[in-house]
Amino acid sequence: MEPDSTAAAGHGFVESGSARCLIVTNNFPPVVGGAGNVYAALAAAAGGRIVVLAAATDYRSGQPVPGLAEHDATADYPLERIAEVRPRLHRKPGPWARIHGMLLEEPRIRRRLWQRVQALVQQHGIRVLCLADEETVGWMIAPAQRRGLKVILYSHGDDLGWWPGASAARMDARRRRYFAQADAIVMVSESGAEDLGRRFGVPRGRITLVPNGVDLSCFGPEGPESGLLGRYGLAGRRVVVTVARLVPRKGIDRLIRALPAVAAAVPDLMHLVVGDG
Repeated sequence: MEPDSTAAAGHGFVESGSARCLIVTNNFPPVVGGAGNVYAALAAAAGGRIVVLAAATDYRSGQPVPGLAEHDATADYPLERIAEVRPRLHRKPGPWARIHGMLLEEPRIRRRLWQRVQALVQQHGIRVLCLADEETVGWMIAPAQRRGLKVILYSHGDDLGWWPGASAARMDARRRRYFAQADAIVMVSESGAEDLGRRFGVPRGRITLVPNGVDLSCFGPEGPESGLLGRYGLAGRRVVVTVARLVPRKGIDRLIRALPAVAAAVPDLMHLVVGDG
């Protein structure tokens, strides 16, 4: 599929005009990540009433997302792709690169994204715009509301990290404004809701808590798996299990550093890490 393709998976699944919500996200399968999986699951369960607009290129490298065409061909919900939802994360260093990004790259991305959003709103009868990655697409709140749309900001907590350097204060002020403008805010955890209040002054009453669900057709309690216990020497041991992508922000390294202190009190402790990254 071309990066700016207007073809969409799942169009045979829903008649034009019957959708009500448009999710705009940079992170979406086949890109690995929990947030994208949540959006895909919501769209799949919505009976065609959710349309997804996702990036076709990796914002870290600027390259097309591997496996995109194969993934999108199997989607049973309306799925649209656009080349970029947000600017590249890493640009070449130097003042000219920053000037190019601010004056040319970002306005171009915003213009194309907003044009595409407006077209999908008209095509599908969209009433609600759900924005992921509010720090990069929160600028759409005001024009969307002027068009009569309700706007939801969907936060998974990982997007509340601190921005480095002098830009942190400016970004925090901008994001505080975005959270104040939004019609509704969804957070996946109570700790994330507390962070929103502490850092951005969002009243708890404005936040709707929607914990991430579990697909019971894939996951369910079973008895001990003897092969796994034997392979890692877990039989008869107390086991701490971490299931996550192996990326720095998950904090697995902190748990590993704390294990010797825990093992002093629990000598038979084992730590099993499940995931890749």
